[in-house]
Amino acid sequence: MASGRPLTRRSVLFLLASGLVSSCHAAEATGRIRFATIAGEAPQYRLGDALAREWRIGSGVEVDVVRGPGSASTMNHLRSGTADVAIATVDSAMAELERSPGFALRALARLHDDVVHAVVPAESALREIADLGGRRISVEDTSSGIRALAPRILEFAGIDPAEEPAREEGLQRSIVSLERREIDAFLWAGAVPTFPIVEASRRYPVRLLDLERLVPIFRQHFPLYSATVVPRGIYTGTTGPIDTVAVRNLLLVREDLPEELAYALTLTTMNRRADLVRAAPVARAIDPMIAIMTLPVPLHRGAERAYRALKNMS
Repeated sequence: MASGRPLTRRSVLFLLASGLVSSCHAAEATGRIRFATIAGEAPQYRLGDALAREWRIGSGVEVDVVRGPGSASTMNHLRSGTADVAIATVDSAMAELERSPGFALRALARLHDDVVHAVVPAESALREIADLGGRRISVEDTSSGIRALAPRILEFAGIDPAEEPAREEGLQRSIVSLERREIDAFLWAGAVPTFPIVEASRRYPVRLLDLERLVPIFRQHFPLYSATVVPRGIYTGTTGPIDTVAVRNLLLVREDLPEELAYALTLTTMNRRADLVRAAPVARAIDPMIAIMTLPVPLHRGAERAYRALKNMS
């Protein structure tokens, strides 16, 4: 499709209502791609492997998976040409664009949001981030995003992060440490719900600290993060809605990725959502009506074409 005005949610709704989109069939492409995804123990990291598998099955493309410790790593692979497709948070994508002004970055889809969690035992006296001063804290050791954000979160709450160094532990280890009361809280950025936390909360109730007072300050410094609310009852012990912040994860490519390949990958991702969810529950967040919302990174022309071809969006 020739480049023109970007595809918007309103235009998609119009196409659906007017019946101007045609039914879509399996998209096929040829060749081999390198896919940079994030390594880690949390269930959301399974999404990369699930996408690679469904692309092989649904579009006939050979996929070599390249793993990195976080979004900065996957973006570096994409920019340097050692990967053709990557998963990264939108803030990491924009940071890479600032470092490499000539980098022509495009998106295939918005995937899921990473939501900042500050987790404490339900019976804890801690109520907000400012209460973490002098407490034992851990941060997830494979997520470069939360490792970078944690000191700023503490700083915004009036805590000197240099005086309160956080332990770096994996999510599962942080959950165990909290249950054993070896730590007072842990910081994590991931999907809602994060299923290991759900499972842990059934053994011992947990709460999320409210970030309401920090959200305006946080968004002033990190405008690509959005305010969000974690509903009550998501985790056993969390009795009320919790204000926090979230950042989008995008499926990213370079502009020079062939249009037919971008079309096939996008269409396969949307058509095989049920299979993705079985392998990676975080894929429940993938929805064509939301997937087009990738700005400030524009959609690849092949992805635009794929969304226009999708008739039965829900």
